[in-house]
Amino acid sequence: MIIPAVELREENGTIRAYHADGREIPIPSYPKSGTNTSEWLRGLSPAALEAARMYYMDKWTWDEDSEKYRFLVDLIVSYVRSHSSVGYQGSSESDSAIFYCPYIPPI
Repeated sequence: MIIPAVELREENGTIRAYHADGREIPIPSYPKSGTNTSEWLRGLSPAALEAARMYYMDKWTWDEDSEKYRFLVDLIVSYVRSHSSVGYQGSSESDSAIFYCPYIPPI
């Protein structure tokens, strides 16, 4: 699994995620209480996983109830690491490559 390039943008007070090619990626809702998080993670595309990781990382940083977001971000990162030979930057695998493509807006 290659981690896709995803960009979060604020538009009129709403955060939206976009793929490098400009397509919008729906940001997954926080799992409801009682949801099987393994199934929730398996149901997301690589782009949606990255969008969720970035979105909930921001919530973890800035929200008052940050522990639940920290837990979700940790789950996403662990899931991607366990299902991929490619890790996130700062991962324990020193030879892990990370592929990002910059977003180039259409002219």
